[in-house]
Amino acid sequence: MTNYSTIQNNAKQAAEKTGEEVKETGKETYSNVRQAAKDAGNTVREVAKDAGNTVREFFSGQSEKACEMKQHAEEKIVKNPLQSVALAALGGLLLGALSRR
Repeated sequence: MTNYSTIQNNAKQAAEKTGEEVKETGKETYSNVRQAAKDAGNTVREVAKDAGNTVREFFSGQSEKACEMKQHAEEKIVKNPLQSVALAALGGLLLGALSRR
């Protein structure tokens, strides 16, 4: 009986030790996954911020270019009013002809 008790006791201790190791491994895994998720969230946040800044810079540059083009067109119209009216009339005629088809 002593051997059976010893074996049973050793098995119980081994099971408890294994359970503690599994519990500790689970805690470490949870901590690692939690940190990885936090890091991924930070990375996504940084990428989104950079993308937003890039888009903002792009549209800011396009807005400036559009203003410059508008100002240039206004200057041309003021310098050459007859040419501007003739060009506008021609454009209207072309659009009208194309829209009838």
